[in-house]
Amino acid sequence: MCNANGHSPSCTCGWGGDGHLGRSSGWNESSHSRGYGTLGDFCRPTKCDYCGSLIFFVRHNGGSVWFDSLGKPWPKHECYYANCVTTRADKEIQDGIDRWLRKLTHPLIGVVTGTTFDQQQNAKYAVVKCSNGTEQALRVYVTFSVEGWNGEMVIFSKKDGILIRPYLSLETVISLEPPPPPSITNRQRRSEAVEAWRMQRMSGVNVQKMKKRR
Repeated sequence: MCNANGHSPSCTCGWGGDGHLGRSSGWNESSHSRGYGTLGDFCRPTKCDYCGSLIFFVRHNGGSVWFDSLGKPWPKHECYYANCVTTRADKEIQDGIDRWLRKLTHPLIGVVTGTTFDQQQNAKYAVVKCSNGTEQALRVYVTFSVEGWNGEMVIFSKKDGILIRPYLSLETVISLEPPPPPSITNRQRRSEAVEAWRMQRMSGVNVQKMKKRR
């Protein structure tokens, strides 16, 4: 017979190994729709937060697990276990990391092990221990402090000049390259041309005055 705590003597779910009465042929909506078991141990149908499939949540002996179906071989529902992703937020971050790894040129993943600030050059650096075994000091062009970065995971590409802090924001791009010089607008060009013409004319007027005096 089934030896799962709280299951009926005639239960055929397959829990308990050898000696059970058989294996359930499927989910019986009428007999299991409200779940069953004791207050501590129970089983109930539910929907996967990720793929929407019908699955079974089982709590037993203080632990819990999600199954695709009840009975041997007790297949776990992979959405909750693949890559150790256990929450929707974690899955979104992992998906975002995968997108950046595909998008960047020669990307590296690492952990920030230290930060420094060079007052003479007004430069901020993040020291990153990379997954390929190297340690790199990256100059980051930000207006805020980098002191709180220690221990953070980052993704970066020197080729693209980009660094991402995925657990802070997958959308915020931090530059590893100096910003371009400010562009000169057409108004500035016109103003400079007018000033040069004015100075040239004044210089010519002064020359004519000096000739007349002679």
